[in-house]
Amino acid sequence: MFDITLGDARISTIVEVSGPRYAPDFVFPGITGEEISRNIGWMAPDLYDVPSGRIAMVRQTNVVRVGGQTILIDTCVGDCKTRNVPAFNRLRTAWLANFEAAGLRTEEVDLVMCTHLHVDHVGWNTRLIEGRWRPTFPNARYVFGRRELDHWLTEHAAGRDSPDGPVFED
Repeated sequence: MFDITLGDARISTIVEVSGPRYAPDFVFPGITGEEISRNIGWMAPDLYDVPSGRIAMVRQTNVVRVGGQTILIDTCVGDCKTRNVPAFNRLRTAWLANFEAAGLRTEEVDLVMCTHLHVDHVGWNTRLIEGRWRPTFPNARYVFGRRELDHWLTEHAAGRDSPDGPVFED
């Protein structure tokens, strides 16, 4: 976890996963080994793990505490979700434990902002409790961009969800 204070705001990061995770062509479709070799000097070791040949990434939620409000920005992939991307499918992470270790409680979140509605940004909007999907942040208001929401409402109504998995249900 990383914390920073800017004026009256305290900003924390809650990490879901980090490290070498993805094949280069998953992140950069069409990338060649030659392109990786030409850029290895600035990519390794922080962005590219040479031994595994994988791109290193961090998936995290940003939490802003300001003016008595707790605001989450994006909620990662989430646990136990069926996803079409193997790296996102049926995860079991320490995200919720990390969230609580930061002194946060799910019922104290006031606002959840989703920058866009992809599976790696909405996953912890819900969690599995006693076999049912429930809001992870039961007292929060959720905010989405109007065009983004309208797009996914239209896709969902037409039976077309994201190729990565069912975004709208989250």
